[in-house]
Amino acid sequence: MSRRTQENILAVVLVGILVAVIIVSMGYGPRSRLVPVPVAVFSLVLVIAQLVVQNTSSPDDLHVDVLEVLTRRSAREGLQDKARASRTSTATAHPPGTRARREVIAFVLLAVLLGLVLLLGPIVGIFLFVLGYAATIGRLRWYSALGLSFGVSGVLYLLFVVLLNTQMYHGILPGPL
Repeated sequence: MSRRTQENILAVVLVGILVAVIIVSMGYGPRSRLVPVPVAVFSLVLVIAQLVVQNTSSPDDLHVDVLEVLTRRSAREGLQDKARASRTSTATAHPPGTRARREVIAFVLLAVLLGLVLLLGPIVGIFLFVLGYAATIGRLRWYSALGLSFGVSGVLYLLFVVLLNTQMYHGILPGPL
């Protein structure tokens, strides 16, 4: 089975799943289908566009070098960078345990996020997590990290509290009296 056939089969399965989500969501109440229907319709449009593009183009046109697209570099420069990277990667291999260390850090970050959300609620917890993550791991300046935190929290507040009129969890710790 060719790669194009495999991709077509997967796309058709996704179309079926998305159509099923739309049909099932139509049985929900008007407010309950505010999220699943637009997401499924948008995804369906993207999958159909992918099907059209991959079946109307030649197989050679489907190979895209993301580095070339993002940085507008030529294919020759990309090959030179790959060759240079392969020469240096053999000389400086990753020390053993690096992957395990990264996984532990990821689980610790998830535990911190969950703890903040449980203690302070989702808006405040996500604000503090994004602020800490952007300032430490992201190495952003404090004002950039603060702006990012306010932006993320503001979008969440607007989406869930204002637009969807959702009652938010306030956390275990008592709020202002």
